Amino acid sequence: MKHQNSVDEYDQSIIRTIREDKKWSRRELAERSGITQQTILNVEQNRFPASLSTLTAITESLGISFSEYVKLSHRCKTKLVNQKDLRVEPYSGYMILTYEYNDYIILHLDINESFDDIYMSQLPYFDIITYVLSGTLDMKIDDELHSIPAKHSLSYSGLSSRSFSCKGHCNFISILKRKSETAHHYNPLNELTSILELYTQQAVSRKPIPVNSDNMDFTIIKQLRNLHNMSLEKLADDSGMSTSAISLIENNKRAPSLATLSSIASVLGDTPVNLYYLAKKCETSSTEPAKNEEMFKHTKITVDDTVIDDIMFNFMSNTTGDEIAFGKLVNHPFCMEAQIPTSGELIMVVEDEEYTVKPGQMLVFDGSRPHKYRVSSDYNGLIVRIPKSKHARTDNHCNETEKVD
Repeated sequence: MKHQNSVDEYDQSIIRTIREDKKWSRRELAERSGITQQTILNVEQNRFPASLSTLTAITESLGISFSEYVKLSHRCKTKLVNQKDLRVEPYSGYMILTYEYNDYIILHLDINESFDDIYMSQLPYFDIITYVLSGTLDMKIDDELHSIPAKHSLSYSGLSSRSFSCKGHCNFISILKRKSETAHHYNPLNELTSILELYTQQAVSRKPIPVNSDNMDFTIIKQLRNLHNMSLEKLADDSGMSTSAISLIENNKRAPSLATLSSIASVLGDTPVNLYYLAKKCETSSTEPAKNEEMFKHTKITVDDTVIDDIMFNFMSNTTGDEIAFGKLVNHPFCMEAQIPTSGELIMVVEDEEYTVKPGQMLVFDGSRPHKYRVSSDYNGLIVRIPKSKHARTDNHCNETEKVD
C-alpha cells in the first residue's frame, strides 16, 4: 500500500533518513523539536504535508537549513528522454541528449566520425565532468592535453579555454554543475547547439583567453554585465570606477581588490563573495575506474566505479550470457539517478511503472522512488548518481541480485 504522498513533489521521509543517520530515536527528535512523536511519524511516512512551522522546527533540530531540506526532499519526475538527431549533411553526424535537474545539466553526445580541435566557448557558471563511455576523447584544457579513454573521466572548470578531438566514433557524457544558486537563469544549451553546428563545418574561433596565475577568471563579470544588458560605461558610472579599470578586470589583466569587487557586485545585484566564487576555477583532474566486486556479487555482472566531485559513475556490463534481474525496490534517498544504455536493453520498474530503455535514450528518476532492474544478455550501460545538494551523499548498493530463467 502506498503512502498518500508517495508520488508528490516532496518526499518527507528524508527526515527519517537524516534522523536515523544521527542515531536518534523518534522520541529524541520530538524532545529536541517540540513536535509530538505522532506528528513526526505522520510526516516521516508522508501521511500528510507538514506545515512550514513543523518542518522548520524539525529541520532546525536536525541541524540542516530549511532550504537544504527542500533540496533533499524534492523529487524529480521519472522521465524517459529520447535522443534528438541533429545530423547536418553533408558534413558529419552526432546525437545529443540533454536533461536538466536542480543544479545540474546532463549532456550525452554520440559522435560518429573523427574531428579535430573543436574549440568550445566558456561556460562560466559551471564546473564540468566528462565521462567517456566508448572511444577515446582528447581534451585540451588551458593548452594542456588530456586523453580520456573509455570508462575514465575528467573534471575541469567551465571558465577554462578548451577544445576536444577524437579519432573515429566517440560516445561521452558531460555533467555541468552550477557553481552558484544565482546562476539558474543561464542555460548553455542554445550556445551548445550553435557550437555543434560550427563543429560540422570544422571552423570555430580559436581566440585564447588569458587566465590569472592564481587560477581565477574574472571574465565572468563581463558575462554578468551582458546578461543585464549593461554597457561598460554604465557599470563604470554606477560603480564609481573608470571604464579602463573594469576593462582590465574583465579581460583578466588585473585582479580586483575586495573593495572593487564589492562595488561591481552591488551594481550587478550580487555579492562580492558570490562573484569571487563564480570566478574561481576548479582544478583539472582525471579519475580512473575501479572494479566494484560487491555491487552485484551474486552475478557475473561487472561494474566499473568512478567517483568524481561527489558524482558516481557505474559502468555496468552483463557478461553472463543470460537476462538478469536485480534489485528489490531499492532506493537512494539523497540522489537523482540516470540510466544511459550503450548496448542491449534495460527494463526498469520505478514505483510500479515499467520503462524500456534502449541506446539513444536516457531514463532519469529520483533515487528515493523504489526501483528495480532487468537487463538483456548483451547489456552495457552507465548508471549516474548525482547528489541532490552539496551536503547530500551518493550510495552505491543494490539490495539483492537474481538470475532470471
